[in-house]
Amino acid sequence: MYTKSARRHLILSTLLTTGTVFAAPPTSGPYVTDPQNEWVQDQSTEAIATANQLLCFMASTRADAMVNQGGFVAFIDEAKCDSSRGDANASTSSSGGSSVSYTRMHLTSTRADNNSPQIVKGHAEVRNDDGDVMPTYFYAEASAAPSSAAPNGEMILRYASVDPSTNGQFFKGYVSASGQSVSFAESGDWGGSVEETKMYLNTSGDSGAGAVQAPVWTNGSVTSVNFRFGYNANYFCRTNGVNEHCFSRSRANAKKSTWRYGVYNQDGSRFEAGQPGFNIINSAGEYGWAGYWGIWMPTALSDGDTVKDKQDNSYTVHKTSGRLTKHTRASITLAAMDKLPFRLWMQDVTGATSDWLEYQLNWNEAQTKFVVTHKNACDSNGCYLTKLGTPVNLTPSDMNSKTNNWGINAWSEALGAQISIPSSVVASGSGSVTYHSQETVKPGDATVPASLRCVRDCMTFNTLSAFNGNNSPYTTNTQNRWGDTPQGDIVAYTWNGATYELNDGSGVVGLAAINSNLTDWQSYKWGIRTGALIDASDLTDITCNSNKYCEHKVTDGSAGIDTYYIWETGPQDWNTASFLRSSTGYVSFTAPLRAEYVVPTGAAYGEFAGTTMYLQYQGFGELHGIPGKCFASDTNEETSCGPNTRWVPAFAIADGATVVIGGETKYVKGLESEIRFAKVNDSAQNLGITLGSLSDLPAGVSLNDASDATDPSNASNTSFYPGGYGDVDFDAAPAVIHGVVQ
Repeated sequence: MYTKSARRHLILSTLLTTGTVFAAPPTSGPYVTDPQNEWVQDQSTEAIATANQLLCFMASTRADAMVNQGGFVAFIDEAKCDSSRGDANASTSSSGGSSVSYTRMHLTSTRADNNSPQIVKGHAEVRNDDGDVMPTYFYAEASAAPSSAAPNGEMILRYASVDPSTNGQFFKGYVSASGQSVSFAESGDWGGSVEETKMYLNTSGDSGAGAVQAPVWTNGSVTSVNFRFGYNANYFCRTNGVNEHCFSRSRANAKKSTWRYGVYNQDGSRFEAGQPGFNIINSAGEYGWAGYWGIWMPTALSDGDTVKDKQDNSYTVHKTSGRLTKHTRASITLAAMDKLPFRLWMQDVTGATSDWLEYQLNWNEAQTKFVVTHKNACDSNGCYLTKLGTPVNLTPSDMNSKTNNWGINAWSEALGAQISIPSSVVASGSGSVTYHSQETVKPGDATVPASLRCVRDCMTFNTLSAFNGNNSPYTTNTQNRWGDTPQGDIVAYTWNGATYELNDGSGVVGLAAINSNLTDWQSYKWGIRTGALIDASDLTDITCNSNKYCEHKVTDGSAGIDTYYIWETGPQDWNTASFLRSSTGYVSFTAPLRAEYVVPTGAAYGEFAGTTMYLQYQGFGELHGIPGKCFASDTNEETSCGPNTRWVPAFAIADGATVVIGGETKYVKGLESEIRFAKVNDSAQNLGITLGSLSDLPAGVSLNDASDATDPSNASNTSFYPGGYGDVDFDAAPAVIHGVVQ
C-alpha cells in the first residue's frame, strides 16, 4: 500500500508571485547571479500545497543550464522542497536531528533553436514513506517567457506516477500557463480513495480571478474545500463560501518570512567554511553524497563498504550503533540575551494553580524584567505555543521564586543550546548565562574520556535488548531521575573511540542491541537519548543530597561541568552516525558555525528590533535560528499557534545585511521567501473585485485513462513519453545537486 503523504515528493508552485529582489554589496559573483524566489502564501494556495513541490523539484534540476547536453542526473534535496514547512506543530520543537536525503531525477533538456520551445522529459525516483519506488514520468514544454500578453509565460508540465506491480497510476496531473490563464489539475489514488485537486487563474492586466477545489480529510473520510478569489492592482480577496477576507497587495504592508538564505564573501562568492560535503560513488557505480549530516546513497551502505570521490580517492564507510554528541561549556551575559526567547518549565505564572507549566519568555534588559509571552498547550491536534492575552512581567525576585530558587535551565532556539542561569543571576538580573555548544564526536577523538558515568535516563545493553516499543529503554532507577540518584544506581560505561562504541560491560549499548524486527517505536520513534554522560572523575562535582548525585548540577551556572556527552540511538538516520575514513584518518566535515546578527530597528522586526541574535550557519542555503511566530491561515494576522495556523520565522533578514562568522563579515541574501498580505476590513464588492467561479474550474484528470493522449507514462504517446523507467541510468554522476551545476 502506498501512503498518501508520498505525493508530497512531487508537485507545483503557488502562482501569486510578487517578483524577484536583488541588492547591493557585493557587486559580482554568485551573490548577484544566484536566483531568488518569492511567493505569496495564502490559505487558498495552501489547499494545493502539494503543488509547490513539483516546480521546486523542476527548478532545482537546472534544465535551463543543460539544454542540448544529453541526458543528465540531478539530485534534489527533499527537505528543501518540503511543502510541510510552516506546520504550527513545529512551534513546540526545541531541537531535532538532521540528515540528508535526495530524490534522483533523470532528464533531457532540448531546444531546436532560439525560436523553438524548450522541452524537458524525464523520470523521478520518487519513494513513498516505506521507501518503495513510485516510478514517475514527466514532460515539460516552455515556449515563451513571461510577457504582458502572457504574464506567466507559455508552458505546460505533465506528470504521472505508476505502480510497478500493477501498472495502475498512483497520481497524475498537469499545470498549464497560456496567455492570461493558469490551470492545474491532479488526481491521486491513496488506498482506494481518489482525490481531486483543481485550480484556475485568469488575469487581465493588474486584475484577476480564480478558484480552487482541494480534498480535505476529516475523521477518516475525504471531502472538498472550495475557494473563490480575485484581485486588482491594490487588493486581493477570497471566500470559502462562508467567510470572506480581503488583503492589501502593498509590499510595504505585507509580512515576509525567508526560508533559505545564501551567505557570501566580500567578493560575491559563496561562503563555504572548512571541509564541505562532496560526491561519492560506491562499488556498484551509484553516486551519493557525504557531509556533516551523514552519508546518503540510493542503496544503503554497510559498515566496511568502500566508496570513492571524484578524484578517485578511496574511503571506508564506518556505520555506528548510535551517535555521541559533545556539549562544551560557553557563556554570555544575561544582558546579551536581551529579548531572545527561551523555553522552560516553571510554576503557573498567574498564581491560579501550583502547577508547573512550559512557558516561552525572554529577558528585557531595558525593563530589567523577565517577560512571559507564551504557554505550551496540547490537545488532540498536537502541542502549540499559545500566546498569552497579556504578557506577564516578572521581576528578578519574582522569577527566582517561580523557579523555587533553583535558577533557570531552559532551551534557547537562538543559541541552539540548553542554557543555565544561576539563581544568583536570576535574582539580581545581572551576570553570566552558560550554555553548551554541540558537535558530533568523530571516531578516534582522543579527548573523549574512556570512562563515562550516567545518573539519569541511562540505557544499557540489557534494557535495550528487552525494549519492545512500549516499555522503557532506561534502567528503572534512573528514568526521569533529575534530583538524587544513589551511587548504586549510576551506570558506568567505557567508550571505545576507535570502534565508536559505548559498552556497559554486558555489551554494546546501541541499535545493534535492539530487536531488528521492531517496527513500532511508539513514543521513542524519534530516538532514545541518555541524560548527561560525564567523566568518572567529575562525579564529585554533581554530588548533592547526602552523597547522592543530581544531574541538574551538570549545567548549573559556574559550578557546572565544562564538557559532557549525550548518547543516542534509534530508528532515524540522525540517531546513528556514518563516517568516512581515508588512508590518513577520518574525514572531519565542518560543523555548523555561529553567525552573529544585529537586528535593525524598525517595525518590520517587531519586538526583536535592536537585539543581537546568534544564528547557526549549516552550509549554503541553511542559515537558521530566527525566532518563530504563528499567523492565522485565514487572516494572516499574528495569533496563538494551533490548527489552521502557520509557524514561520518572525521576520526576514534584508538582502545585503551582514553577519559575523568567525570574526569575519559575511553578506546575506534571501533565496526563498514567502509574502503574506496584510488584512483589510473591507469586501470584494466594495473594492470592485470580482471573485472567480467554481464552474470555471478545469476538467479533472482521470487515472488509468488509456485514451489520454498527453499522459507521459503511456509509451504510445511518443511526443510526451520520456522512455521506459527501467532503461534510466540513475547511477550516472549527478550533473546538478539541488540547483548547483557540478
